[in-house]
Amino acid sequence: MLLLQDGMEALKGKTQVEIRHFRRKSKRFRLAEGKVPTLLYVERDGSMAICLVNEEIGPALQAAHDMHRHFAHAITLDQLVSNSY
Repeated sequence: MLLLQDGMEALKGKTQVEIRHFRRKSKRFRLAEGKVPTLLYVERDGSMAICLVNEEIGPALQAAHDMHRHFAHAITLDQLVSNSY
């Protein structure tokens, strides 16, 4: 997030090891274009999951819970894990 906010300024003062680690980790993220740009996380199987900020977690949990009629905790968890990060 710092690089998205601050650009290359976020890397100033970092060691080469820290920069290499950051670049390796950042390869797992993509920015989807649309009306509202969305940050996506690339799972190991290649599927994409939407990254949520703290304010979005509660509504996402509520929506997933309500979709499955309040019964299926396992189904709700599977939906969240495969679609959100």
